[in-house]
Amino acid sequence: MSITPGPGEASACSPASTSDAAADARPVLILTPDLRGNVGGVANYYNVLRLHESTNVEYFYVNRAHPEPLHARIARLVANYVRFAVKLARRDYALLHFNPSLNAKSFLRDGLFLLIARLSSAPRLIFFRGWEEPFARKIARRRGLRAFFRIAYGGGADYIVLGRRFADGLRRLGAHGGRIWIETTVADARPRAGNAPPAPREPPTDRAAALFMSRLLVTKGVRIAIDAVRLYRERRAPGLPSLELWIAGAGEDEAEVRAYVERTGSGFVKFLGHVTGEAKWRALEEASVFLFPTCYPEGLSNAVLEAMLHGLPVVTRPEGALGELLVDGVHGVVSTSTDPACFADRLAALLADPDAYRRIAARNRAEAEQRFTRERVAARLLEIYAAVRR
Repeated sequence: MSITPGPGEASACSPASTSDAAADARPVLILTPDLRGNVGGVANYYNVLRLHESTNVEYFYVNRAHPEPLHARIARLVANYVRFAVKLARRDYALLHFNPSLNAKSFLRDGLFLLIARLSSAPRLIFFRGWEEPFARKIARRRGLRAFFRIAYGGGADYIVLGRRFADGLRRLGAHGGRIWIETTVADARPRAGNAPPAPREPPTDRAAALFMSRLLVTKGVRIAIDAVRLYRERRAPGLPSLELWIAGAGEDEAEVRAYVERTGSGFVKFLGHVTGEAKWRALEEASVFLFPTCYPEGLSNAVLEAMLHGLPVVTRPEGALGELLVDGVHGVVSTSTDPACFADRLAALLADPDAYRRIAARNRAEAEQRFTRERVAARLLEIYAAVRR
């Protein structure tokens, strides 16, 4: 991301020589969730980047893609710590790349992996994918948690974060020694036939669809989206297109969301399920706007970048790095409100202004193609690898 580095902070667009990395035959070890069937953002990131196709990379899975009983999770986690220690003892790695989130679930689990990593002399790169500010404040208040953070997550590591606010948070928690790069997630893309340029996205006239695409959690704003589209339909002025809501994704709250739709008689909602490949791209191409009023402690949603790549105006809240990436009126609608009526009114204003719609759509597509495609993001990450290896 083209952000001027501060003290101890590096830009992901800074030039870096990859000659040392190319000459180094030692692999990079990336600790991730299981990439085989996991639908989370971290798994999607590495599945899209396919780093193993372009560089010497191994993956170490820290959890399974599917839910397990508690006793099975504990037994597997203990076995993973042992396997990780044995792996480090048997092989020399050029770099150990971790992907924690700053939350209660990840803090201890990934912190112990980081402590075990001291068995190796390989440098550590820690990419914070999520950041729960209440938990960060809890670490700052409690001496024991603060000490564990500095021992496990500090001590000479380098970092990647998804926004400047997270870089500032790391410094407040005591991560002063390492460099900090500010990076992005990635927009999955497929080549267009014959490399033809995309046709400009035109504003809808008669019928429109708002796409909500995410893991189905109430905190991701899916109920706000349902209520906002309902209010839009009830208040729709003459000349505005009718509006449906397409919900793409699966997750822990799916049954609750479906029950809410049935209970409120929201017949305008269409559930697409977990979409991948052609189904996902058809939804993105055929939708009119990306509606994502999230209240979740986001890092930086891959789906938002994918919507931008398809030229969709984005209607969202400034959670996590979204507030640094997106500008209200430039990329769509960015509102701090959680009131569905606010989003209904802003959707109506957007769809009532064809010129603004075209301008936003064109800007989002151009910006995503310049910054968020697999090729762009992978190249920047490999530059960071080259800078961190020693």
